[in-house]
Amino acid sequence: MSMPSILIVEDEAVIARDLQLLLEDLSYRVPAIAATAREALAHITAFAPDLILLDIRLADGSDGITVAEMIRDHWAIPVVFLTAHADAVTVARAQATAPYGYLLKPFQDREVAITVQLALAKSRSDQQLRASERLFATTLHSIAEGVLITDTAGRIAFLNPAAEGLTGWVQPDAVGLHLTDVLVVQDTAGGAPLGELVTNVMTQGHSLTLPEGSTLQPRTGAVRQIADSIAPLIDTVGEPRGVVIVVQDVTAARAAAAAQQALERKLVETQRLESLGLLASGIAHDFRNILTSVSGYVEIARELAPADSALRAPLARASSGIDQATSLTTQLMAYAGKGELRLGAVALNTVVYEVLDLLHGTLVRCAELELTLAAALPPVRGDSTQLRQVVLNLLTNAAESITAPSGQITVSTELVELPPALRAQLLFGAEAAPGPFICLTVSDTGSGMSPATVAQMFDPFFTTKVTGRGLGLAAVQGIVRRHQGALRVSSALGQGTTVAIYLPVAERSEYDAPGMRQGLDAGT
Repeated sequence: MSMPSILIVEDEAVIARDLQLLLEDLSYRVPAIAATAREALAHITAFAPDLILLDIRLADGSDGITVAEMIRDHWAIPVVFLTAHADAVTVARAQATAPYGYLLKPFQDREVAITVQLALAKSRSDQQLRASERLFATTLHSIAEGVLITDTAGRIAFLNPAAEGLTGWVQPDAVGLHLTDVLVVQDTAGGAPLGELVTNVMTQGHSLTLPEGSTLQPRTGAVRQIADSIAPLIDTVGEPRGVVIVVQDVTAARAAAAAQQALERKLVETQRLESLGLLASGIAHDFRNILTSVSGYVEIARELAPADSALRAPLARASSGIDQATSLTTQLMAYAGKGELRLGAVALNTVVYEVLDLLHGTLVRCAELELTLAAALPPVRGDSTQLRQVVLNLLTNAAESITAPSGQITVSTELVELPPALRAQLLFGAEAAPGPFICLTVSDTGSGMSPATVAQMFDPFFTTKVTGRGLGLAAVQGIVRRHQGALRVSSALGQGTTVAIYLPVAERSEYDAPGMRQGLDAGT
């Protein structure tokens, strides 16, 4: 390991020579001696010494303190001043250059040895500290998380580039401001304010994290979801000197997690519906076969029974019961997506008017009816009989939900698209192909439903009615699914219910017949 090199800048040749011999006896290298500022700067460039012994007064009239300032600014080489002047003004000027020591003329050998040794040791320590600071600064500048450092008063002392990007503040503008002016955090969980959390961290000496759901409002731009940790900044004697806040933008990660959870829920729901559909289909198929057999025997008995036989009335009731049971199997088959579909171009407004005519007496007794049916709607591609059943079930359920003396039922139709934001709200049908849809909405001011009831309302045999069978809405779901449509429900206890059905528009070739065209243009 080579010994440190020391440059002597001294205009008195005898003193300079004595210093050289002394330093060399101490095993230091003296590559050159300079008498003027010009020579000193040239030797610094040529030899890059580890230490400079610099006279405050040089032969060419140069000011050693001015030279020391140049050395500090351009080379960062430690300087020990050589001087015969120890007045307060000179010392104050010299002190401003942060020297590593002073040697007063005439020199004592031991004093020179100790001063040089201490200056070199301090220089090595400072170099290590600067290297550590550079490494620390490089690390803070390169990490993806935002890092903010405050003092004990909560004022900003440092921001790394990631924190600048998150908050919208650049470091020169942010330093000195209070943390809460730069890091504007809102806790959706209703926890303690950020300023209070910072105070707790400093007083208790424990790290903490912000509650999940915390958001950051940048100086400019949209609100971001963040994960945030706060840790105390402790000095060497264990006293708090501020806090370090690490902020991570988790907006995209949380959106991806939410999307994944929604996908998993829809997958589970799809599997549940498929299982229920298979069960309903199996029951309906076997039950229909049994009913066919029973119906045949009942009809034979009715034909064999004399006209005045007492058996005629029970057999008629049996036949009526078979018809009702057959209707139930039809609804089960509709839920399961089975049964024959007679597809064609269907004017949905016409279907609504037909069902309203059928239910008019029932509806007007319990609710005020409001219609908002868009004119000249294109038809949907569907089975008019099954779509009539959908409208009938929705209106019947709306009417039965109204328990107050009076209420309101609103029925509307409109031509819409299904944007991504709306697809995310669908109970099912989010995978429906892009394109125009006719939206049928039935709203009521009835008692409304809890989220748990909404989740089950389309399950077969689920009902909140004392006498209900729980197949009407199950059939609605099956029919809409079979028509490649979508369904959305909005409800809350005491606030009524809105059910929206989305059915794809029929192709032009399916409804371009003159009769259909005329009916549509009339808005029927």
